[in-house]
Amino acid sequence: QYVDDIPEARVEEPEEEKGIFDKALDIGKQSAEIGWNAAKATADFLWLDDARTVMDGSAPITERLLSGVSFIPAGKIFTSIRKGYKLGKGAGNIPKQTVTSNKGKTIDVTPTANHSTTTSVPNPAKGAPNSSVDIIDKKTGEIKTRRFYGSDGRAVRDVDYTNHGNAKTHPEWPHEHIFKWNSDGTFNR
Repeated sequence: QYVDDIPEARVEEPEEEKGIFDKALDIGKQSAEIGWNAAKATADFLWLDDARTVMDGSAPITERLLSGVSFIPAGKIFTSIRKGYKLGKGAGNIPKQTVTSNKGKTIDVTPTANHSTTTSVPNPAKGAPNSSVDIIDKKTGEIKTRRFYGSDGRAVRDVDYTNHGNAKTHPEWPHEHIFKWNSDGTFNR
């Protein structure tokens, strides 16, 4: 009767070392994912970001109209300028933007040249490389969070403009969260 009560081994067997074919396959998968992320970032810039804004009934009418213009070929030039690009010269000079918290701390919130807005919370692991995004409150139209993505498309920093309604946990606002990514793809912030 006691044999049935013995727990299974709590130590996992070590994984076999991968062969050259499996390693090459892993590299191929990683390369395909990088290519897919680049294609998605391009599609987001060219069409999807503007389409989402046009369809978002809670977005300000001016943003919806400006995004709608981008669907005509000449509108892409306008969209590029609006998003902070200088055509033929790469990213334009974006003036430094800062906010000061209720405790007097100055926080740099300068958006990247590839900056967008959304009313939904984007995936922190799948942003456009070297981009920033404002997460807008649907009800008020105000910025809740500005998220910054690194060169690998993973979030590196959030600047939250509110205390999330919890002044005990977040006595300072705006405040920053720095993302620390783990090797398994999870993160702490």
